[in-house]
Amino acid sequence: MRIKHILITIFLLNSVFVFSQYDYRIFGYITDKKNGEPIVGAQIYLPDWQTETFSNNYGYFSISVPPQDFVIIYSFNGYKKIIDSVYIDQDTQVNIKLSKIKLDETFLDNSRKSQSDLSNPIGGKIDVPISLLKEYPYLLSEPDIIKGLQSLPGITPGNEWGSNLYVRGGGSDQNLMLLDGVPVYNGTHLFGFYSIFQPDITNSIQVYKAGFPARYGGRLSSIVDITTNEGDAKEINGTASMSFLLAKFSIQGPIGSSQNTTFSLGMRRTYYDALSLFAANDQKLKIFKLSDYNFKLKHKISKHDYLIASVYAGRDFWPQIYSDSAKITENYIETKYGNISSVVKWNHIFSPKLFSNISTGFTRYKVTLSEEQKYFDSLNNDYKISDYFYKNGVADAILNGDFEYSHSTKHFFRFGVQSVLHFFNPGYSLQNVDNKAETYESGVKSWQNSIEIASYFEDDYKINNSLKANVGLRSVYYSYKKFNYNPVLIEPRFNLRYILSKTITIKTSYTRMHQTMFLLTNSGIGFPFNFWVSATKNFPVQASDQFNLSIVKEYDKDYQFSVDVFYKTMNNVLYAKENPAFFDNSLDWQSILEKGKAKSYGFEMIIFKKSGYLTGWTGYTLAFADRKFENLNLGKAFPFSFNRRHTINAVLNYRITEKNSIFMNLTLASGRYFTIPGGKFNDIDGNIVLDYTSLNNFKGPIFHRLDIGGIFERQNTERYVDRQIFFTLYNVLLAKNPIAIYSDYVPNANNPGTGSYKVYKISIPVFIPGISYILKF
Repeated sequence: MRIKHILITIFLLNSVFVFSQYDYRIFGYITDKKNGEPIVGAQIYLPDWQTETFSNNYGYFSISVPPQDFVIIYSFNGYKKIIDSVYIDQDTQVNIKLSKIKLDETFLDNSRKSQSDLSNPIGGKIDVPISLLKEYPYLLSEPDIIKGLQSLPGITPGNEWGSNLYVRGGGSDQNLMLLDGVPVYNGTHLFGFYSIFQPDITNSIQVYKAGFPARYGGRLSSIVDITTNEGDAKEINGTASMSFLLAKFSIQGPIGSSQNTTFSLGMRRTYYDALSLFAANDQKLKIFKLSDYNFKLKHKISKHDYLIASVYAGRDFWPQIYSDSAKITENYIETKYGNISSVVKWNHIFSPKLFSNISTGFTRYKVTLSEEQKYFDSLNNDYKISDYFYKNGVADAILNGDFEYSHSTKHFFRFGVQSVLHFFNPGYSLQNVDNKAETYESGVKSWQNSIEIASYFEDDYKINNSLKANVGLRSVYYSYKKFNYNPVLIEPRFNLRYILSKTITIKTSYTRMHQTMFLLTNSGIGFPFNFWVSATKNFPVQASDQFNLSIVKEYDKDYQFSVDVFYKTMNNVLYAKENPAFFDNSLDWQSILEKGKAKSYGFEMIIFKKSGYLTGWTGYTLAFADRKFENLNLGKAFPFSFNRRHTINAVLNYRITEKNSIFMNLTLASGRYFTIPGGKFNDIDGNIVLDYTSLNNFKGPIFHRLDIGGIFERQNTERYVDRQIFFTLYNVLLAKNPIAIYSDYVPNANNPGTGSYKVYKISIPVFIPGISYILKF
């Protein structure tokens, strides 16, 4: 490791050992009173001192207090706040239990109101209410976190059916998707139709589009930090459901009578393969299957120590059989792809000032394809068989140490070291032709590796009662020995918040981010044959700089209005001049790439209503995004494919009773960009050649879609089982939104040998109803 990096690390870590302004601390955990789940982002506020802190991803908090009488307020949106008048003359650990507000209390009690969005110095961050994402008109009534996030300003889905995120002009691989703190490299199922994240087993979602704190790094465009349930500490409970597509089951609760150990288990899979058991033998293998399994275990070792283990495994399986009627030839193709993610965490309170989380984890995404070709050789009166096997993948081994140090009411420090060993295989194939003994290999069979070590330091600094900053520095050492590439990356972070009044806050931020891993995709074949590669000297680490200005206002007790203006630049972004040769691994993937620059800027506006009978949000985005490469498009900038100039989203939920509600999602957006021929010419042989020199030169038609749905529940106290019907109507207006626009040659039937090129639009104007039957126990 370079001396420069070592000195930066020592400076960052040593900077936290300073003298405290106050002698005492109140520290502990904030949890849900009913089930004991930690509450992430709850506010702990001292009105006399006009200072606050927030609970972290484990519900833990620590705040400095003077030795005198004072008032402390604990609050979180949707919960009754607790106001406590105390005198503290020693360090005190507390366990705060907040109770949810019932529907008929929402207009009588303003305690649900949290000041976190006004007082938090981080701009460009959204804490998404899980309750709103659970009640959303999803395709086929299958709740999906990522599809819910696609309705937020600054975030687009790409294609209508996709479950990727494109944030502020960035690519889908420029989003860091964290599941219990571990990166997930592929968050989609069913060739992109669904994501792997389920609202039913999710505790919290934090989305950063700007203002990234120094504890996060590795991607350019966004951070999506998802924490799953740790388990009900009071009783066993769960859900079971079935829809047109999937069957799901989840259960959580305590282990033993002491409530020191809890668990959470979630399972989801398609069930058509089970139904195919009744089909003929030659039809059983043609069923697509997907599955997800989440398991989490939390154990309280002592009042200062918790041990948390989390595991996720998901897979898609797609078998196909092709044969002729006489069964002279037969092909069997089997495609598998999926994720494995696991982590073990040790939370320890060293002192009332110092909290630590030590974690080690592993994540892997892998794709395999195997094909068996069988055909009858009439010359030898025998069958011949050819086999083909292909794989690619990426994996991380992770060891992190993260610390929080409550110095005083003016300073709250976070610091740590995060290390990742990357393993990746861009592609390996093995082929045997016609029962021959020899085989043909291409690509690299073994895993390649690179290493990434980051140290960071943050300070939540209260300058005065109106002005607060979150300043930080992240230092990254990256090494890829195969290409002798070893840069040291410095990432300054700056967030500033100024309170104009009790209801208006201005926030501004500057962040620098780097990305060392890139995703190459094949536009012809499509998912899942994408593969991850590591930065090299020829294609160095990507970098972004983003400025963000936010204005947040709360009014009428229930509403929050915010406006964001941003400007972002990105360097060393990649563009594939031709489709990557996934099945010809002898070719160097670097030979098909171009590196260039990208720029995006825009305006975002959202109105949130987080409580009451009517909840939801309405957002508007004005966005500009382009990319520029020296050897493409004549060196001129061109629009980013998935950028939409104007986007309006309205997500509304009206709660009829405590258990019954109806909801809708309306999306109206400018068309996305496509590349079509700008002209044509004849080559030396007289053949027509299309001119594609101008990229993304065609803007598609306006996108619009209306989805509606509802949830109706019937309680049954005698059987301890509640029944729920969840229905959705997708694309009610039968909108013909294009998923592809292309040009093709059309021969002239009246004049053989002649023809013309025409532009075609592929769309799926399908009205899709969906229904799920849910049991809660």
